[in-house]
Amino acid sequence: VSVPRFREGVPMAKGKRKASPTRVTSDGDALLAAVIANPDEDTPRLIYADWLEENGQPDRAEFIRTHIEVTHLPADDPKASTLRKRVLELAKDHGQQGANAGGVFFGVFVRGLLTAARFDELEEFCDEAPEVLAHHPLRVVYAGDFYPEFSESKVVGCPHFSRLTGLGSSSRGWGGDVVALALTNPHLSALRMLDFNNRDYNGTGGARGIAVATHLTNLLVLDLSGNVIGDEGVEALAGAKHLASLRALRLRT
Repeated sequence: VSVPRFREGVPMAKGKRKASPTRVTSDGDALLAAVIANPDEDTPRLIYADWLEENGQPDRAEFIRTHIEVTHLPADDPKASTLRKRVLELAKDHGQQGANAGGVFFGVFVRGLLTAARFDELEEFCDEAPEVLAHHPLRVVYAGDFYPEFSESKVVGCPHFSRLTGLGSSSRGWGGDVVALALTNPHLSALRMLDFNNRDYNGTGGARGIAVATHLTNLLVLDLSGNVIGDEGVEALAGAKHLASLRALRLRT
């Protein structure tokens, strides 16, 4: 199951960043749009890398090409170790210059571009999504918190979640009832991964919320391994017919 998480990919430097004021030309915009529209394909990325090199950004171009190359090599290939080191070297600068994203506290690159990001609060993604999604093939979002008393309508109705294939909580989690509320957003139907592995804060309420979110028909990975969901939570998940597509279910033992 190819779903980026924060244990995978190449991290960018921590710390919130403002959206980059630098805009590529119309040709660059069009090529980047093709990458975003076809996030699983290598060819648009390689074409975009060619454009970057031709327009004075050779390091960004090399970062994309090298990252793509190393993903296709076996882990024990002697060349892979050298390429991984080069990817990490390029990522240090690329994270500063090539992937500025509004509101992103921490991000992960996959095949040379920002693919997963962590926000302090879930509503920050909703606020920043038009800018971030226009410049990055973002597929996975983690958030430290979600405060319904301040932003329920914004999060529950946010249409930008339709672009995501993964969602998770960071820090201690959001709390079970809050997880359940967030998952009522109908635009989450493309999710393949839910990662709520955060101590015991999401608990039984989170499991119940997942069990009644019948629009989550594409889930492949569900991680609740940091939570005690109890018999009630287990029974709720077991009876959820829309979770028949799951390939991996991780629960605390």
